[in-house]
Amino acid sequence: GGGGKKKKGGKGGKQSGFAWASSFELKPWESSALREIAVLGCRTFQTRTGKPLHPALADAADVPKALWTLPVACVVVGHPTEAASSDAQLPAADDAAEVAAADSTAAASEAVYVYANLAAIEALGFADWQSAIGAPSALPEEMSKKYESGYSKKAGLRPVTLLDASRWVLEKAAVEGGKLVTSRVGLCYAWSEWQDEDGFVCEPGGKRRTPDPTPEELAAAIEEKGAEVRRLKEEEGLGNKDPQVQEAVAALLS
Repeated sequence: GGGGKKKKGGKGGKQSGFAWASSFELKPWESSALREIAVLGCRTFQTRTGKPLHPALADAADVPKALWTLPVACVVVGHPTEAASSDAQLPAADDAAEVAAADSTAAASEAVYVYANLAAIEALGFADWQSAIGAPSALPEEMSKKYESGYSKKAGLRPVTLLDASRWVLEKAAVEGGKLVTSRVGLCYAWSEWQDEDGFVCEPGGKRRTPDPTPEELAAAIEEKGAEVRRLKEEEGLGNKDPQVQEAVAALLS
């Protein structure tokens, strides 16, 4: 009725129009090239570790779609030619200029993100997947091992530090001229937490918390609380049943 016409002319109408138009564009999990990379990444991780990248992938009917929304950041870093072969819409060279300036190592290696899921896009500071895929990466595209865990490195637009990341080599096999040929796709990275420039530990979905104390900080805090208990007893002559001592002991044990 009239409400529909009014809405069409307003700002909300334009948003609806963009949403309508986007329904005709390939989503990251619909692109055949990106679907292949997503499936290969998940399958290779399970082969290397004996477990799925995330429990939600164990019985997922559509692995690429599940990986896209997984609460685990996942990117694949490879050579630009890998990104160029994708049937997804890739950003123009100018779109990645800011990233290239921030990631000084990217110019030398020419490594780019050939895949990134929602959590990785959030972690690395990109606006959307179109600006992420094809953008230069500070993360290496090669390593000597087939799999590594506990990896940490700065990356992204801000940049942020990947915490306890896993990374593994992606290779695909194909029959060429009657022979089985293995070709390298890139290096896959996955992480559940990252540290921002302010020192906060972040998780997908906008979650932020103060970092866990180091062993040295823990030892110093215990020593400080223990000293307070001793002070109450020795300097103020209080006993174990006094409320102040009980509170200080409770703080020491917390």
